[in-house]
Amino acid sequence: MRLTNEVEYGFRTIHYLTNVPKGKIISSVEISNNEKIPHLFGLRILKKLADYGLVEVFKGSRGGYRLKKDPKRISLKDVIEAIEDKINISSGIAKRGSCSDRYEKSGIAKAILLIEKEFVKGLGSVNFAEFIKKK
Repeated sequence: MRLTNEVEYGFRTIHYLTNVPKGKIISSVEISNNEKIPHLFGLRILKKLADYGLVEVFKGSRGGYRLKKDPKRISLKDVIEAIEDKINISSGIAKRGSCSDRYEKSGIAKAILLIEKEFVKGLGSVNFAEFIKKK
């Protein structure tokens, strides 16, 4: 499994918003410039994060973005799911009957699914409050 640039940019975006004063509305340009994210790509990511309920959007000349949830309630898993929809280590294994009987009976598929479950659990246990910069 490899995390995409889009997921990494999602992490950076939430991290940036976590480390600005609570409630402050931040422009997409500021986020993009400070996190070295191409602006149009950043806008697409911000839309996905907003659609998932992680950030709020404020329109207008003084518009921008801010966290919708407390950083303690935003996990790495949340950001990945906002960007990618579902976390899969092996998409073929996820569907029963999609691989050969011999492969399923070997126990490999079961082991991969167990590892995936633990991996997703681990991502859900890490929240962005852990990454607030100390002043």
